[in-house]
Amino acid sequence: MSHANLSRRAILAGAAAGPALAFPAGVIPPEPDPILAAIEKHRRAWSMASEGNEEAAQEFDRLCESLDAALVNISPTTIGGVAAILAYAAEFVTNYDGAGWPDGEAWIDRHKLPWEVILHKNLAKTLQAMAVRS
Repeated sequence: MSHANLSRRAILAGAAAGPALAFPAGVIPPEPDPILAAIEKHRRAWSMASEGNEEAAQEFDRLCESLDAALVNISPTTIGGVAAILAYAAEFVTNYDGAGWPDGEAWIDRHKLPWEVILHKNLAKTLQAMAVRS
């Protein structure tokens, strides 16, 4: 058997076993970053509501407060999650003609601060915690 075949077999065997061997025995792999699910729920809700579907728009109105709050209050658990929420916030404001996210005046009346300030404070705290752990 050639050395090339042996290497190919080893690579294929390693790839097949990779997920099982990715973490040492007894180490629990990290959960997916919760901010990614929150972004996806928010994106789907806005997409459905903007399609003119009245039923979807009513459902969105019911979910809006919790979806918006989740986006600014959930602490990402990964650097990728931090990048994803920053990119999504910029994408959202750009795609909806500068629309407030969450709802500008109503949000400020309830929370006393613009959503951007709350989001940035949360992300700064998250990044500081990540820096301490590393």
